Amino acid sequence: MKRIRWGQSYTRKFSIHKLDLYLLGMEAGLRRYFPRGMSNLLAIGRGSEVKWHFDDDQWNDLDRMVLAATRRDAIKGTNHVHRMIVQAGRGVRSIRHFGHIDFLLLSDRRMLQAYESFLKAIEGSIPIIFAPLVIEGALFREGKRWLQHYYGGEALDRAWDGVVVSRRPIPVVQLETDVLRLASHPGRTASLTRQCERLQQQYCWQNMRFVDSRPTTVADLVRRIRQISMVVALKRLAATRANQRAQKRAFTDALKPCSTVDRRFFTLLNDYSALRHERDTFRGAAYYFGHELYRELQRRFRLSPAALFTYTAHELRSLLTTGQYLSPAEVRRRQRQFVYELVHNQRSVLSDPHAIQRAQKRHHIVDQSKVVGDEVRGMPAYSGRVHLIVIQKLVETLRTMPKGAVMVTESTKPEYVPAMKKAAAIVTNEGGITSHAAIISREFKIPCVVGTISATEVFKDGDRVEVDAEKGTVRKI
Repeated sequence: MKRIRWGQSYTRKFSIHKLDLYLLGMEAGLRRYFPRGMSNLLAIGRGSEVKWHFDDDQWNDLDRMVLAATRRDAIKGTNHVHRMIVQAGRGVRSIRHFGHIDFLLLSDRRMLQAYESFLKAIEGSIPIIFAPLVIEGALFREGKRWLQHYYGGEALDRAWDGVVVSRRPIPVVQLETDVLRLASHPGRTASLTRQCERLQQQYCWQNMRFVDSRPTTVADLVRRIRQISMVVALKRLAATRANQRAQKRAFTDALKPCSTVDRRFFTLLNDYSALRHERDTFRGAAYYFGHELYRELQRRFRLSPAALFTYTAHELRSLLTTGQYLSPAEVRRRQRQFVYELVHNQRSVLSDPHAIQRAQKRHHIVDQSKVVGDEVRGMPAYSGRVHLIVIQKLVETLRTMPKGAVMVTESTKPEYVPAMKKAAAIVTNEGGITSHAAIISREFKIPCVVGTISATEVFKDGDRVEVDAEKGTVRKI
């Protein structure tokens, strides 16, 4: 059997259960839109930190298939990105009724049916989770080459920014806009509460990183709005809307000289850029509606969230049907470390230290955590320079982020935005010009360098650094 070449990798905080849900039906889901799916993935977990390794050949295949599908749609006038979004939305709508179910009253058989419905809804988001991962490869290279038929020099760079930056407000910015809109016209408490009830339903995905996350409440939104003065709200709202108009205008201007087919191609490319930020709203909404289901699973089987999330989806199904638990020793081992293998669509979880060591040797995975030097290079996302700033690695409690620090993190997420606003600069290991960090830094005009690979290893809390977001460098001073 051909040896798998493990290449592209990501580091995330994941439990085994969350990882398993992310990968449910990965191959079949992608095959709905592309000739082939992805059937291989290796994840190595230590505590809650998990490093994913993708099959290099399958990653490159998906890269080429996304480009081919986009070309084909541009010629035919179709849109596979829209079809993927419709499928994900259909999955979420299929479990909206969970909000009206008292799971405490359900039998084990009915609980199993609800659980299966939840898994099916989650699978609907598979394509929009994985397809956008590769867009900064072949799709962006081809897009920039096509754009060179119309522009050159600095005009090319401006047009390219217009094409790749989402012409639509990304969800977290749209939420910010709606919050500012309400804060700029403060009314009576009863009226504000009603408006926040609608807002909470519209943005139920906010903060829902998984089913055990705490949902945003109406009271949270009311409190957030009350903390913003009318003057500040009006000023920020005007700036946000001006920025949104400028982004839309930049996209429209960039496409003016293009042929019809090329306009379609660049519109699809822009749709993919937007999807990178919209995709988590679907998955987050599914977690929101599944929140009470999982609370009942924890209560019914007397398992803490940490213990429950060491189960795979299949093992949790077995728990519902046969009452078969993982042994306490196995739960403890998995909480310490594990290897999750998805090889040719066959899944296994290893927790024994010797089995993990053998798996790493078998897959030729080496420890790359030792990083030397005092400088990293990445991609400028928003220009600017800051000097003599004490860095702050992102910690679990974002309220500890001091104003004027440099945020250094693997990647950013929507719930990081309050901390990002306080940062003097943002530096990430991962991401490109359409990443969440890049979009938010441009929105709030914060110097930002993305895709450094190793910034979190090179720098530690208390280091003084120079961030040069003109050149894309960060160094200790």
